[in-house]
Amino acid sequence: MRMTRVGQGLAAAACAAALSLGCLAGCGAPVADGQATDDGQEQAATSAPTQDEASATDEASGQDDATPTGDERPLTVRLDGSAAQGTVDCGQFTFEIPAYWAGKVAVSIDYEGFGPVATITLPDDDQAVLATLSLLDGDEAQSGGDIGSHLAGSVADGNGSHVEVWTYNWPWLVANDAAGSLGVSDDELATLVDLATGGLLDVDTLADEDEETVNGAEYGFSAAELVPTVAFG
Repeated sequence: MRMTRVGQGLAAAACAAALSLGCLAGCGAPVADGQATDDGQEQAATSAPTQDEASATDEASGQDDATPTGDERPLTVRLDGSAAQGTVDCGQFTFEIPAYWAGKVAVSIDYEGFGPVATITLPDDDQAVLATLSLLDGDEAQSGGDIGSHLAGSVADGNGSHVEVWTYNWPWLVANDAAGSLGVSDDELATLVDLATGGLLDVDTLADEDEETVNGAEYGFSAAELVPTVAFG
C-alpha cells in the first residue's frame, strides 16, 4: 500500500486532475460479475454460496483463518488483524495486501452478487475505504471515475471477465476539502493519507507538497503495489 514506483503514476494522475468530482459518490462500488444466459439473464457464479449459509456471516467477522471456499463460505467474509495481510483468496481471484498495509487494514469480501467484491478499509470503520476489487463481466473497464475516486487498474482473466481495482485519492480529497462528506474523522484521514501513499505523504504537510505529488502519489502507489498482484487461480 517502492517509493521509486510512486512517481510512475504521477503523470497519469495529473492528467486526471481536470476531471470533476461529480461521480465520487457513485464510484468505487462496482457491480459484481455474472454470465449471460441465452435469454439475456444473468446467472450467479457456480461457486457463490446459498442463502442457507448466511447464518455463518457473523462467525466469520474478525477471523484469523484462511478464507473459506466452496460450500463452507458465508455470504460475507471479514478479515482483520493477522488475516488481513499476504494473499487474500476471493475464490475466483486473489490479490496481495501491500506490505505497508499488513495488519493495518480490514478486508470484507462480499459473495452475495454474481462475483466476489473485496473492500479494503480501516479496521474500525467500514466507511474509511482504501480500495475495492470487483470481478466483472467483459474484458475491459467501461469507466475510469475521477481524480477523487478512480480506477487504479483492471486485470483480465482471458475468459471474458476482469477485476477492477478502484481506489480513493485521499491526499487529493483532503487537499481540496472534498473528504468531509465521506464520514471519516480527522484521525482517520491522517491514517488514510499515509496508507494510500505508502508512507510518502503526511496529512500535516500536504500544503507544502507540489500539486503533481498530491494528485498522483496515491495512484502511483496503488498502480504499483496493489493492481499487479491480482491473479486468477
